Amino acid sequence: MIGSPAVVSARLSPSPSPCPSPVLRRRQSAASRNVAADPGSHCGSTGQGRFEHFPADDPAQQAAGERVRRKLQFFFMNPIEKYRARKRLPFKLGLQIVKVVLITIQLSLFATSRLAHVSFLENTQFSLDHLFILGWDVTREVNVYPPGAGPLAVYSQQSYFETLDFAVNAYHDLDNLTVSGIGYTDDTVPPVRLCLNGYRRARVFPANLSYAFDAHVRQRCLDLRPTPVEIQKHNFSTRAFLGKHDFNVSFVALTRTTLSFALNAVRLKEMIPANEPDCYRLQAALVLENGGQDGRMLVRMNVESHLKPCNGNLETSGDGAPLKVFFTIISLLVIAVCISSFAMCMRSMYRAQLLRIETVSLLHEHFEYDLTYEEQLRFLNLWYVLIIINDGLIVFASLIHIQLDIDLIPSPIGVETWNLCAVVLGAGNLLVWVGMLRYFSFFKSYNVLILTVKSAMPSVLRFSVCATISYAGFVFCGWLVLAPYHLKFRTISKTSETLFSLMNGDDMFATFAQVWPRSSMIYWFSKLYIYVFIFFFIYVVISLMISIIMDSYETIKAFYRDGFPMSPLDEFLAVRRSAPETGVYREDEDDCSLRQLCCCVRRRGDADRQPIIAAVDDNGVTAEPPLLRTPQDHDTGDITV
Repeated sequence: MIGSPAVVSARLSPSPSPCPSPVLRRRQSAASRNVAADPGSHCGSTGQGRFEHFPADDPAQQAAGERVRRKLQFFFMNPIEKYRARKRLPFKLGLQIVKVVLITIQLSLFATSRLAHVSFLENTQFSLDHLFILGWDVTREVNVYPPGAGPLAVYSQQSYFETLDFAVNAYHDLDNLTVSGIGYTDDTVPPVRLCLNGYRRARVFPANLSYAFDAHVRQRCLDLRPTPVEIQKHNFSTRAFLGKHDFNVSFVALTRTTLSFALNAVRLKEMIPANEPDCYRLQAALVLENGGQDGRMLVRMNVESHLKPCNGNLETSGDGAPLKVFFTIISLLVIAVCISSFAMCMRSMYRAQLLRIETVSLLHEHFEYDLTYEEQLRFLNLWYVLIIINDGLIVFASLIHIQLDIDLIPSPIGVETWNLCAVVLGAGNLLVWVGMLRYFSFFKSYNVLILTVKSAMPSVLRFSVCATISYAGFVFCGWLVLAPYHLKFRTISKTSETLFSLMNGDDMFATFAQVWPRSSMIYWFSKLYIYVFIFFFIYVVISLMISIIMDSYETIKAFYRDGFPMSPLDEFLAVRRSAPETGVYREDEDDCSLRQLCCCVRRRGDADRQPIIAAVDDNGVTAEPPLLRTPQDHDTGDITV
């Protein structure tokens, strides 16, 4: 038996069944405390006594069971404890740190590039507004709430045609107006296209309140081609041109007018060190919206942009490679690291499920105990699930980023592609940083907060469901009653945003004051409605939610003070034959690398001459390995294989 390669641990206590430490006794669950005490023991059963020894008589089965126990103990260790147990560097931790650094660099580069891209398009939009919209001024470029001016609109037929004439004349004089690299899509100026959407037949007779109406909508389009004289004198008349081509306009039937044209834009950028210019195709449309038939046509300019390949010679002061090459290299590194992280996490989750199956079989066969659903769920590491999700998101975003940089697949790239990449990359980066909280849980001060959130989350979610139902009632009620009389309740989305702002104490007085007092019933109802909402959600709902979280916080603090309750799986893990520093956990490695194979052969060859003996006292502290003793010297301790 001494010559066996199995790990032998020596229990130094004189009792054949030692008592657990006081700390472990405090950590017993209520179910464990109800277990009857063993008459043959000098202490009551602490719950883990039933898992102290394997009932099998075969030493090989006992050794296999202890090996599974050690594998479980190693599985639930943190990276620091695993390093002490097997002297293996925490590769996943190091890989996650490298991934955080690379992803943050990638995000910073993409955010800078996207900000410049979107700012260029926004400024181009303002430029086209000034050039093609009659009556546009700079105050409309500032997004303020409440808006300082009403929407830009036309209210007469004369203003309608003047707006169209102004845009057509500005388009044909673009080269003399613009101060940027915007121009036509061809050497010959393409015509502007006018499209009128309207009902097929619509006539109204206000005198006798009658009408003739066909609700089918049709679209008619016509290319506007000014003469050279009109272009030179800037006096093109849309009304005269439509009359000449028998293209009548019925304002009663008209629902929308669209004046569309295409432009090209070349954006020259600073060389850092070789930041290549970008080329865009701009699809612009001046829209006059008359769908409400209320005498006011809203005017707006829609501009859609798409990146296009550029042709040109780039001369720089240095010999640096284009900046896009650097972006692409960073994206490729991120993809490689994320794929490695994904593979390692999938491997760990797969091996965890194999260990779960092995544990279920062992406990059922030797102790007639079946793991509960909650205990089996502990083998599913949700932190790994989070890492796998963010790895997938970041790989997808990196592929889009590469497409934006080097245009692998020839296709028009619009703003939505940039936005999609930003959303996916931002969500992935958020999950990466949230996943780093896992490593803060190894420190007690931080782990208290993390466990508080984990413990309070089910109760918070249940309470949030009830609060959301009440919140939905307030939203629909406010939208129905106050929408015609209050700017903040015009749509159901604005209503929800207004109420959520009130919960945070934002802009309360303005919400009270902006009710239109034309209806006294609505006026007083709005006061009562807002008072009840603020009282209910600020003083009741939010306070109750805070109390739920604080109750969980106090519970976790009590657990840290008195000990956490132990499940049967914890009791099985609490039986530790030797400390991690003894190296006994290195004997359970099943790595098939050449180094491990060589070490394994060496250990097996030396097993008969140098058995591994680990001594553990009653408190679970490992002593120095004792010398081999003869069987008659074993009256002060027991040796368990």
